[in-house]
Amino acid sequence: MSFLGQLFRYRPRELRTPLEDFLTEALAQWLRECTAAGQLGQVLRTLFHTAEQQLPTAAALAQVRWGTQHVIYLPGSLAHNKRPDLVGHGPGFFMIIENKVAAGFTEHTGTDGVERVDQLRLYRQYLDTRPEPHKAIVLVTHSTLPPEHWQDPVVSWRRISGFLQRSLALGPGNAAQFMARSLYDFLEEQQMSGVHLELADIVSQPAYLRLQQAMLGLGALGRKALAQAVQALPGQAGAFTVLLPTDKPGAFAAPAFYGAILAERTSGALHERPFFAWAGVLAQPVYSCIYPLNPEVPEVSVGTALWVAGPQPSDAQAAALDALVSALGGAEAGWAWAPVTGPKGELSLHLSNRLSLIDLRQRAGGGHWDDYIERFYQQHLKALLEALTKPSGIGGMTFEQALYAHCA
Repeated sequence: MSFLGQLFRYRPRELRTPLEDFLTEALAQWLRECTAAGQLGQVLRTLFHTAEQQLPTAAALAQVRWGTQHVIYLPGSLAHNKRPDLVGHGPGFFMIIENKVAAGFTEHTGTDGVERVDQLRLYRQYLDTRPEPHKAIVLVTHSTLPPEHWQDPVVSWRRISGFLQRSLALGPGNAAQFMARSLYDFLEEQQMSGVHLELADIVSQPAYLRLQQAMLGLGALGRKALAQAVQALPGQAGAFTVLLPTDKPGAFAAPAFYGAILAERTSGALHERPFFAWAGVLAQPVYSCIYPLNPEVPEVSVGTALWVAGPQPSDAQAAALDALVSALGGAEAGWAWAPVTGPKGELSLHLSNRLSLIDLRQRAGGGHWDDYIERFYQQHLKALLEALTKPSGIGGMTFEQALYAHCA
């Protein structure tokens, strides 16, 4: 994973992805390094289509400062207090760069109460009021189209990626080169550099279809094992239901997950229920927080998750999970638990037993996997569901009661 990819992975996530804001900050830092390296003029001319009459002297360009969240001060105008994504400001020079990945443009009601004015028109109006003799505005976009009135330069992230790639072959390794490499790698990971397939990718289609069919088969065994586990629950079977991926229970669906989910018969979203467990193949992240230990290798897994109220698990929950892992046989039996932050910043606690498909192939010894994986599901589901009903030794509660005493 790239340097920026590692940083992006750990950013707090709101209801929408922070990709646009993150790319804006990364672009700003790269432009700062280009300025320090004396390369800003070339970047503005070649990449951002800035005309010579819009550029100040080389000495002035060397003093340009790049910043995000610039606040427009223009009382009486709709542009007042608006925030362009990225601004470059130096002696006699002012430049606005607006970044869009896939979102539309914010619109504001005009002074007549009828006309709708988009943010780019407001930024252009603001730029026209600036006193600097050299000024420019650029739209950077991935899939968002510019409005019909837009006549200034439009630069795609794909073009930026190509420029970064070419610049990496030039000059010595410096801070600008490091930032160019990091930003280029990140754009590749986000699939914003354009379509590119190696020959191995093209000829892997039959193998991918075989893998998908295999995961469907392993998921079907998980559904069967869950149904049998529910029937075996003495006096409690009616409290649970088995949900299939076709029931669209949250993000538990192909191609991220092949299998089934065991949940209590309560209403609400799956991740809001007091208990749910899963059995199947995890191929990609589910809820952005339940994912294979090795993100590049699908795994067979049995597990349970609960959402908790605070930023950390309570002492009772942590103690109960430690005791439950021990009761299940500990790490030697493949069990482990971990706290994970969810897509909206919520904390979830995961207890699971996992087996990568690579390990599964080795353990199956070259034969069919069905018998082995069926035993894996049955053994671990039986152990997990039985253990949850046993005394935890904490406050006279069962493991289930101790775990869910402080759920969100």
